[in-house]
Amino acid sequence: MESKLEMAKLEAEKQRLEMYNRQKQLELETQQQMLEAQNQQRQLELEAHAKQQVEQESQSRRSEAQLQLEEVRRQQLEIQQSIATNNNRLEEPRIAVGHGDTSNHTGSTDNSLKFRENVV
Repeated sequence: MESKLEMAKLEAEKQRLEMYNRQKQLELETQQQMLEAQNQQRQLELEAHAKQQVEQESQSRRSEAQLQLEEVRRQQLEIQQSIATNNNRLEEPRIAVGHGDTSNHTGSTDNSLKFRENVV
């Protein structure tokens, strides 16, 4: 009888240990899943941060390019204004010379009339 009682006690202890082991195994699996979830969350946060940095760098480059473009346009405008000013300065003596000498223009008109008279 004692051996049956001993066997029952051993069987009960075995089941208790198996349940204990199963509980610990479930706890470890749960802990592992939590750690994996935390790692995944950290990875997502790092990726989001990296993406944000790339977007900030991109925005910074766009802003810098816009500033450079505005500077180039300003320089182009200055050059165009300088060219216009220089052209106006060059035209002033020509206009003065053109008003003073009108015989050249009349002579060429007379020549063209004489040519037309000869042709007809």
